[in-house]
Amino acid sequence: MLEVGAGYTFVRNGRPKAERRDADVVFAIWNDIVERLSCLPQGFNDRLMSLHLPLQGDQFATIISAYAPPMTNYDVTKDKFYEF
Repeated sequence: MLEVGAGYTFVRNGRPKAERRDADVVFAIWNDIVERLSCLPQGFNDRLMSLHLPLQGDQFATIISAYAPPMTNYDVTKDKFYEF
């Protein structure tokens, strides 16, 4: 999901609003940087996203955003996250 405001583009990956129980994974990217991206951030699941940020020449940096389940979550939830 893309939302634009205050000079940033927010790219959210997660469950639909009606299904959310935890926080989502979000990248807040300056609009002038978004215009230079060859692709938007990619979501792997509702807790993990990556962004390929172009650098000089043909180099890029890969930035990963992860929302790991807190220790208070059930073991099944934590195990599922770390299996990916």
